[in-house]
Amino acid sequence: APWGLVLIGLGVLLWMSTRDRTPWSATPTASLQPTPQPWAAPAVPTELDPTGTSATATIQQHATTMTMPVQHAQPRRVRRPIASIGAGVMVLWFAIVGIGNALDWWHMDNLWVLVTGLAIALVGLLVSIVVNRSWVLPFVFLPLLGALVMLCVAQPDIDGPSGTRSVVPTTVAEAEARQHLATGQLTVDLRQLVLDGSTITVDAEVGMGQLRVFVPDDVDVVLRTDLGAGEARLDGTTIADGVRQVDSRALDARSTPVDGEIVLDLRVGMGQISVERVTSRS
Repeated sequence: APWGLVLIGLGVLLWMSTRDRTPWSATPTASLQPTPQPWAAPAVPTELDPTGTSATATIQQHATTMTMPVQHAQPRRVRRPIASIGAGVMVLWFAIVGIGNALDWWHMDNLWVLVTGLAIALVGLLVSIVVNRSWVLPFVFLPLLGALVMLCVAQPDIDGPSGTRSVVPTTVAEAEARQHLATGQLTVDLRQLVLDGSTITVDAEVGMGQLRVFVPDDVDVVLRTDLGAGEARLDGTTIADGVRQVDSRALDARSTPVDGEIVLDLRVGMGQISVERVTSRS
């Protein structure tokens, strides 16, 4: 399971970070050995003793010893590349899952692949912050943690094609076909649709991006919006904003005769829903 791989990665990083507990590296310079500095005092005659005889002067040698303090090199902190290892494991995880999906060995949702990769990188950053005592890495850790939490809360469906797509259905069958875009902008234009008094349901979803829907103003509308995180707008007015927002409302036709009813089931994981009622079918 993906979370099992995260735990394994955490264990590997912790093991590597505790292999060598020596935090400082210093090489002492060679200390100076005590070196005697002898010097000889000149011979001087001594005073005459009472008998009048002279004593020869003795030369005493004195040695002084100079001791120099031992100097050490400036200590240097040993930093372990734990964050880099975590980033490498994340890239390797993406590559393995991508190859497996391409070869049909397995099929994993892109959302949980992304969440697992971010979790691996965050584990590496966290261990690196603790072990290396870094004050820079938290500025990378916190935004990534926020992105991870937001993905887990919003849970956008990011499987499938991405980009910009515009759909203009002219028949009921085309209008009721489910529309989905993983990331990007999806536009559904219903102005060319003729209902003749019938009721249809339009189902559209964008994982991350914008979903725009144009509806003719001579139909009744039942609008259902589901936001993982973002904003929903109706005719330029915000009707929902925030995280995990669900809204449902009925809208009467603004012109007569009424051509029918359209039920809009719209969802955006992270982004914006925009519904506009227009007077022209051109």
